[in-house]
Amino acid sequence: WTCGGDQLLPQFFQDPEVLKALHLSEMGSGFSYRMSGPASITLYPFLASKLRMLVYSGSADACVPYVGTEESIDMLEDNGVIEMSKAWHPWYVQSAQSSIPAGYATNYKTKEGGKDFTFLTIRLAGHMVPNFQPAAALDFFTRFLAGESF
Repeated sequence: WTCGGDQLLPQFFQDPEVLKALHLSEMGSGFSYRMSGPASITLYPFLASKLRMLVYSGSADACVPYVGTEESIDMLEDNGVIEMSKAWHPWYVQSAQSSIPAGYATNYKTKEGGKDFTFLTIRLAGHMVPNFQPAAALDFFTRFLAGESF
């Protein structure tokens, strides 16, 4: 996906030959996606000083790859917003029989306010994590809301 590549797909689907091949009319739904504001990462420094935060990514997310999220969080650390308290480590979902590997987590503390800030990945999950890994999603949401660590 190259810079400016976000215009390629709409152009492709507006091509009369493509529409004909897909048996689609040129009318369309009239829906047009527009960004509603700046990226959420710009809010992280403010939010992290006020709230416990959990940022998660599916390890198989092709829309927002976890490495991009990880780089954004690294920038927060580089800028002195957060400080690592526990390095990259596996986290698990408990079943009746055993512990199942669910992904990896890194824990941080905010420098202002000392709030918990956690980044975790969910193993084999795509962009819509609860659709791909419902047990892991329920586990990490429940644990986060209960104030438990990863």
